[in-house]
Amino acid sequence: RRGRARKSARHVPGVRATAVAPPPSLAGVSLKAAGSSDQDVVLVYDPSSGPSGEVAARIEQDNARAPKPVAYRAIQSTDASALTQLLVSRGLSEDIANRLRRPSATTAVLPSGALLEDLETDAGPLVRELRYRTCLEPVTAEEASELESEYFTPLRTMREKWWWNPMAMEVMVRQLEEQSFVLIDDFLPEDQALEVRACNEQLYRSQEMEVGATAGGSNRVGLPHRGDHVKWVELNSSEPASQAVGNYAESIEAAIDGLRQCAEQSGKLEMAKVLEGVRWRSEAMLTCYPAESRARYFRHTDNSSGNGRLLTAILYLNDGWQPGDGGELRLFHRGEENLKVKMEVQPIFNRLILFWSDDRVPHEVLSACKDRYACTVWYYDGFNSSYPLT
Repeated sequence: RRGRARKSARHVPGVRATAVAPPPSLAGVSLKAAGSSDQDVVLVYDPSSGPSGEVAARIEQDNARAPKPVAYRAIQSTDASALTQLLVSRGLSEDIANRLRRPSATTAVLPSGALLEDLETDAGPLVRELRYRTCLEPVTAEEASELESEYFTPLRTMREKWWWNPMAMEVMVRQLEEQSFVLIDDFLPEDQALEVRACNEQLYRSQEMEVGATAGGSNRVGLPHRGDHVKWVELNSSEPASQAVGNYAESIEAAIDGLRQCAEQSGKLEMAKVLEGVRWRSEAMLTCYPAESRARYFRHTDNSSGNGRLLTAILYLNDGWQPGDGGELRLFHRGEENLKVKMEVQPIFNRLILFWSDDRVPHEVLSACKDRYACTVWYYDGFNSSYPLT
């Protein structure tokens, strides 16, 4: 079926180390050093290993060429005190500590607790990660406040099937036109949202999901890694999840039609015409980003391979989500390689995000520190091997 093509991410050749000592500048560095932060990338290395030394040397050389300093720290795997502090601050287990202590191992620990391992044979992933972090342009407080006042505060005043409200539709049409995405909280009736969540969790716990794979273009920005587990569910099959996701898809299509009508009535005829052209939908993709692996999905767009996707609809299913649980959807401003952040969307229970699938909305999923569930359906404006709308 469409959208399942597999293509491996690019491999960047790493450093094949020779027997050299770690650079003197790394000696004795620990998390207790002045200026260390829980937001630093921490390099854990074996001080007796030549390969570890060469990785550290490459990072320092790359840092010297960077337009601004790269935020990272280095600690020795033999420094019990620093290693314990790292484990506690990142919420890591003793099993992780044993992996960090492996002889000759060189591992980077990201702020989320995710690991980049085997750097002694390929330092490329860490180099890319640090370059990526130093080039990110976070959303400013002023920009966040503007989004809040223009779109989200007005919508919060409306409840009880609130997104059917003509005033709500008007705000959402304007947001889709100006920002290229729409957020709809409390999207489904609660019992329907709980049913989709239960199906999603059951499929993951019963190991019926497969590890996700990338498809499409290879010119990506950031670390080439996708850590989610997925299950594609047909909308008209006998699977237990089929009825649940079928109800969800019907609600999405009602929302799209409501946006179309509102766009037409408010004179936004180009948007109305585009939305009227939606004719096909994909199967539903149920996903879990496991906390155990701090799963993430690197920066991408959903139509980089010209697969015909027009709109992406994601329903978040994370009951009781709290800041620190991770798994936020980081939205970027338009452009294939634009690293200016527009917003980080919290994946709270029964929140729908609807956005254009092309380069108007590059995005990435940040590392999950608690199992993160979602259900995605894509909508197309031309013929494909998915399902026609009824």
